[in-house]
Amino acid sequence: APLFMHSVSDFWRRWHLTFSRWIRDYIYIPLGGSRVPEYRNYINLVITFFLGGLWHGASYTFVLWGILTGIMLSAESFAFRRGWKEWPDSLHGRALRILITYIVFLPSTVFFFGKGLPWCLAAVAQMFAFDFGAEVPATINTLAYGIAGTFFFHLVDEWPERFTALRKYDRWLLPLGSAALILAMTQFAGPGKDFFYFQF
Repeated sequence: APLFMHSVSDFWRRWHLTFSRWIRDYIYIPLGGSRVPEYRNYINLVITFFLGGLWHGASYTFVLWGILTGIMLSAESFAFRRGWKEWPDSLHGRALRILITYIVFLPSTVFFFGKGLPWCLAAVAQMFAFDFGAEVPATINTLAYGIAGTFFFHLVDEWPERFTALRKYDRWLLPLGSAALILAMTQFAGPGKDFFYFQF
């Protein structure tokens, strides 16, 4: 699931696999992929996602989303080559990587789903100022549920012996927990919208 992403590249390995594989096979690899000098690899990433943004629509917001995604992947590749991936593979190390990925990745999604460039720039400014206005329930609750769920499953994975006693109740805990999560998300969700990709 994309919510368990440890990095931006990990997100793209989990999300929209058809699109990810298509731009990899038909744009990124023909450009030389990663089998080129380091600086050329970064250029290839930006070009690939720039064209991926245009594929979604010929607007400034999609183009900026593509360029920002390419820059993020380039910066991440730069960091990975210099040891960032060497962080301890522990609960704290994974949780920190997830948190950093959310902080870096979420602002770019504003440009993908935004209502125009001025709106997107204002929304990003509000995010960094922690001023969410009337959109607090939809924005904060979605993020909070994602982080809480991710952290819980990491706890279960890291210390399975701590949760052994609960396994005999899993036939009741799983449906009750799922129902509670769905109820909370519907209770605090914003106004409904059509599925994004219906417009393509």
